[in-house]
Amino acid sequence: MNTKIQKLVFWKNSNFSFREILNKFSRGLFVTVSIMPLAGLFLGIGATIVNNVAKGSVGADIGTEIQNLGQFLFDSLGLFFAIGIAMSFANEKAYAAFAAALGYFAFAYAQSVFIKPVTPGASDTLYNIFFYKDLSNQIASNFVGSITQVQTSVFGGMVIGGVVAKLYNRFNSTQLPILIQFFSGERFVGIIVIPVCALIGIAFLLVWPLFSIGLNWVGENSGKLPGGLDSLIFGILERCLVPFGLHHVFYAPLWWTGAGGSLDPNVDHIWINGKDEGTIAAYLQSLGLDYKNYNWQGDSKMWFTFQQLGFPFRTADNFYFTHNGERLNFNLGRFMQGKYPFMIFGLSGAAYAMIMAAPKEKRVEARTMIISAASTSFLLGITEPIEYTFLLLAPVLFFGFHAIMAGISFMLMNLLGANIGMTLSGGAVDLLVYGVLPMFNHSVVPGQNLNTGFWWVFVIGIPYAVIYYFVFIFI
Repeated sequence: MNTKIQKLVFWKNSNFSFREILNKFSRGLFVTVSIMPLAGLFLGIGATIVNNVAKGSVGADIGTEIQNLGQFLFDSLGLFFAIGIAMSFANEKAYAAFAAALGYFAFAYAQSVFIKPVTPGASDTLYNIFFYKDLSNQIASNFVGSITQVQTSVFGGMVIGGVVAKLYNRFNSTQLPILIQFFSGERFVGIIVIPVCALIGIAFLLVWPLFSIGLNWVGENSGKLPGGLDSLIFGILERCLVPFGLHHVFYAPLWWTGAGGSLDPNVDHIWINGKDEGTIAAYLQSLGLDYKNYNWQGDSKMWFTFQQLGFPFRTADNFYFTHNGERLNFNLGRFMQGKYPFMIFGLSGAAYAMIMAAPKEKRVEARTMIISAASTSFLLGITEPIEYTFLLLAPVLFFGFHAIMAGISFMLMNLLGANIGMTLSGGAVDLLVYGVLPMFNHSVVPGQNLNTGFWWVFVIGIPYAVIYYFVFIFI
């Protein structure tokens, strides 16, 4: 009997520890996610300015500068995720952040030595990495300053952040012999982080090309699921993970890696009004642009790239891509935009129902609390305050109704033709910046502006408010 009890206690403690690790991991991701709305705002405003002023004008320079204020964050997500996760797990955040930056650069520099261009000096060269031959630029490498590294996006940063935090917690109080005592404690962490992360970088060279191919396969084939099924599944699972704080971990690969879709600018061709304009890289070069300055994988990253370049967010007969002669269809925003109807309208209807359901003598008190929680969802898309008000009291409403309605919202936005981006979440502020503002951007298709279909948020959202109200008032 005692043995059985010990086993139960062990598994209970193990599960708790695992949940705690995942929660810290999610909080580490949110350190970077929380500043992305500002970066996205700079990208959106800058792109709108550039698209509406003469090329080479002072206005275009100002717009480009504003874009750059946001672009650096999206180009360096791996570095910032490494810092955020190290801060979340380490006992002392300040030095852990410094050590994470050291580790990430060691990770990247160690890889650059072994990434060999097939045609040195060519902008569209393929790469050889050890026994991997003729890897595309998109699979094999990206660029952080002048450093060539494998395109690990957020995954490399996550691994480095976790390793650095572990090293810090293990060695930050290590004391060395008196002759080298200067390097004891935190300084010792900085010393060991560099070789350890360099070795991790080399290990990534051995496995990442295969993993990257798998991610790209997921991104390519998930979009082929019929009837917006990919968005439906995503929406339900993403909401179900919110109570556990794990939704950031879930959507990160789809927003920022090839799992959310990808293009290879050196291979894939762009077609405008039935004319083959050549590869994406060649087309951009004809416009005086370098494809390396843009992100070509992930639902969120590609949405911002398309906005900056004036590419329609959804492929059609007058705008599409081909890969080795096979047409590629894109529908950007499929893992983001479904949040808008239920965050702005649905939860507002639920909030009004909760106020009306409160006893009259407590309605004023309930109104004060609930309106505050609902406002953060309406304006910013931060739903936890309002969701937690009914999650603990009526979990069936959350998992049996709200999560399913979230999935349906994602599916409908996909099927009806909306293509709205986001950075933080699906509130009214993001809708204005990433739904309305891009409509003023010119498209590369002559005579057209970019189309986000933001009005579908209202078409779906208003009925959602009514449905949520009656479900919450009667259940």
